Amino acid sequence: MAPHSGHCIADYPNSSLNYATPKLFMEEIYLSKIAELRKQAEMPQRQLADAVGVDPSTIRNWERNRAFIETLAKGSRLCEILECETSDLYRTEDPLTQSSDEQP
Repeated sequence: MAPHSGHCIADYPNSSLNYATPKLFMEEIYLSKIAELRKQAEMPQRQLADAVGVDPSTIRNWERNRAFIETLAKGSRLCEILECETSDLYRTEDPLTQSSDEQP
């Protein structure tokens, strides 16, 4: 077996960092509560997916995906700062009725 060629914390014995030391610069970790809420509502993934208008695999991914939850959490924080509701952050338009001289 070839020796390990990558660097790891063990390669730096005088380093003040170790696995037991929490990183003070680390951001919060966001965990999905969608599965918990869906189960409390006694709703299968397929039923929730149909209600939202997405594929059931999207619900599964949302239930496991930290990046999606982080985006939601940051959106919530954005709303707190701007003192608005999430629905104020976007608008919907019918592309067939939007005139060509309108700018987004």
